[in-house]
Amino acid sequence: AFEHLLDDGNKFCNRLLGCISNNDSPEIINIATDGESYGHHHHFGEMALSYCLDNIEQCADAKVTIYGEFLEKFPPEFEAQIIESSSWSCSHGVERWKSDCGCNAGTPNYNQKWRGPLRMAFDWVRDQLIPLYEKEIGHMVKDPWKIRDEYIEVIRDRNKDKVKKFIDKRAKKKLKSDEYVKILKLLEMQYHAMLMYTSCGWFFDEVSGIETMQDILYASRAIQLAREVTGLDLEPEFVKLLEKAPSNLKELGNAAYAYQKIAKPAIMDLLRVGAHYAVSSIFTQYPELLDLYSYTASSEEYDLFKAGKYTLAVGKAHICSKITWEDQMVCFAVLHLGEHQLFGGIREFQGDDAFNTMREETHHSFEKGNIQEVLLLMDKHYGTHNYSFWHLFRDDQKKIVSQLLENDLKDIESVYRQTYDSHYYLMQIINDLSMPLPNHLKVTGEFVVNHRVQRLFESEKVDMKEFKNLQNEVSKLKIDLDKETLNFVASVKAAESLKKFAGNPNDLLPLKHTIDLVNVSYGLKLDPDFWKLRNQAFLLKARYYQKYKNESDKALSREWCNRFDDLLTILNLKLADIKIPENVNKLENSLV
Repeated sequence: AFEHLLDDGNKFCNRLLGCISNNDSPEIINIATDGESYGHHHHFGEMALSYCLDNIEQCADAKVTIYGEFLEKFPPEFEAQIIESSSWSCSHGVERWKSDCGCNAGTPNYNQKWRGPLRMAFDWVRDQLIPLYEKEIGHMVKDPWKIRDEYIEVIRDRNKDKVKKFIDKRAKKKLKSDEYVKILKLLEMQYHAMLMYTSCGWFFDEVSGIETMQDILYASRAIQLAREVTGLDLEPEFVKLLEKAPSNLKELGNAAYAYQKIAKPAIMDLLRVGAHYAVSSIFTQYPELLDLYSYTASSEEYDLFKAGKYTLAVGKAHICSKITWEDQMVCFAVLHLGEHQLFGGIREFQGDDAFNTMREETHHSFEKGNIQEVLLLMDKHYGTHNYSFWHLFRDDQKKIVSQLLENDLKDIESVYRQTYDSHYYLMQIINDLSMPLPNHLKVTGEFVVNHRVQRLFESEKVDMKEFKNLQNEVSKLKIDLDKETLNFVASVKAAESLKKFAGNPNDLLPLKHTIDLVNVSYGLKLDPDFWKLRNQAFLLKARYYQKYKNESDKALSREWCNRFDDLLTILNLKLADIKIPENVNKLENSLV
């Protein structure tokens, strides 16, 4: 990964084959490698791997094997002793997981002195949870640690019937519904106690980085579950231990501050999930039963009141965890004053009388237009359980902001377009005189033209007249195109269009649209990454080309081949005679 072997499959192959010794005895070369290197960390690394493995298979001196096959053919002749406390990813043994050993990501002037204190904090949490776990689960299951180890079956498949059978098989007695919840919470607690040691959290340089903070989040979840099951709060002592783990960033100081700033706000419980459901319902019309990641939300009652730009939502919902089976009925009120100004209150449902009183009072004040009174009533009924836009899940925050921005951006774009159209000929004269465009006009021109090009790619049919106009304007006014964005949009839209064609090869319109998109890209001197498009074209040629070629007496077949040849030409693909790959159906599923 760090020596750029995946830049070249042949280089990768030669490096592996170069490990073979000169003696004639059979040997096995052990390869330890991260799967994420192939495509994730190294773009197209999977192609280098495929080329490398294919070359090895054709080599007379070596072949790809596994330990079982090798030992079957060549039984052990001697015993090897494993060096204790060693690892393939740390040259200092296993110090990477507990000390500032020098294995790092290479950020200048950073250290990893935080590793030791963080490891001590995690070990302390683990050690506190062991007796707690044994005590709480011991009277319900036959073997606490065996069920913990076998819990991987549940993690892989959380089908409720299967989970129930899994627990029943290992239970000491007939369980009540709340005992299932307790067992699942305790198992999740132990699961997260293992997750907090996840390897990537110990590799990078900074304790507040996303990988290490994720490990701290795992510890936080284990602590949360312990508190919910037993009432014992390990968090204060855990935070004290985190204070000993120094950050490389002066503004953070230590891992405790990073925990309070990053990890703690992400802690989720049923009320928080209910708050997300309530607040986001202002912007999205939800079905009665909604999947919310690891939870479900079922609407029991819901009223939406509007007055100008103001909106009030009042309701109650049943929130349930798909992981622990814990559930809770909640009631809520949310006030939206426009844009991202949101005020929400939520609490556990305390009966119809209390709910109806809250609903009638807030609705009455809202109808009167007394917003201040509505806010006071929300404080009265919900106390400290107040939520806002910032309590939404992050993905939904972004989605809602995009929704809110949509109309504003259209208005802004319209103003820019009017300015551009009004000053177009002046801009042309300035360019003809080789004068620099004033920055205001330059920014306006780039904004308008880039948006028009993007819309051209995103349209159902390419307007070739608009393309010619844009080509002319880019050239005359020397407009700088946003190549990074436009290259991406062009490659995605072209691949989508050819995928549509693959779904119905007799419909040539998507094929023509794909060709137009590629021509527009090159006509505007863009350089999209058409890797996926070329793979799709390869598969389509393998699957269909000869079939249509054999029917050349039919007009559709002739046009099909001519159009497809046009696509291959502009993509610079020379596929004269190709055989259908044995795994073409599997490839079509992934690429087409």
